[in-house]
Amino acid sequence: MAINTYFKNIADAIREKTGGSAFITPGQMPGEIRSISTGSTVDLTAVNVIGMQVDATRNNDFSSFNIQVGAIFLCDENDNNYTWGKASGGAWGGLMINQGENANNLIRNNYTGNLKLLLRVNGNANNKNLPSGFILFLENPIDCTIYKKWKWYTANDGTERDPKTFGLIIGNYSAGSLITEIRDYGTRTITTNRNALAYTGVI
Repeated sequence: MAINTYFKNIADAIREKTGGSAFITPGQMPGEIRSISTGSTVDLTAVNVIGMQVDATRNNDFSSFNIQVGAIFLCDENDNNYTWGKASGGAWGGLMINQGENANNLIRNNYTGNLKLLLRVNGNANNKNLPSGFILFLENPIDCTIYKKWKWYTANDGTERDPKTFGLIIGNYSAGSLITEIRDYGTRTITTNRNALAYTGVI
């Protein structure tokens, strides 16, 4: 069997487990395999912490580091979106800018393709390090055995701010105790289209 066929079979097996559809290079395969969950300490029926960790952006230019995500959704197997409720949270690895562009603004019931629906984490001279991202504490828990797909959209801004290596953070928070995991982690090829579906994966 040709080496290319071996790599194709491995990539097909990874996509079968992760639910992804993107092309996977041999160099990406180790990270993709490590992202496959073999068990969970998080109660997936009552997820009330959700977020996104970003380990690399499209161009890896950390001299003026920004991450931008247009919108994030969880959806069921029929692509019905979960209706977000109230949430609070913030970002790390940078600063949340105060221009109506913050983590809480991802919690909306629809996506209209404008800048009101984005997360933006800014680095500065003293803080440009990855990983960066955001975390939200949700008022209403989500049953991620039902809403087990996730997707995010690009923001209406520079393509250099798009996440490239990232994963979904899910968790449970109760009485001061926090348990989180990163799920569906890997390096992806993201569209350069703006206000467009960037990625769909499986929790």
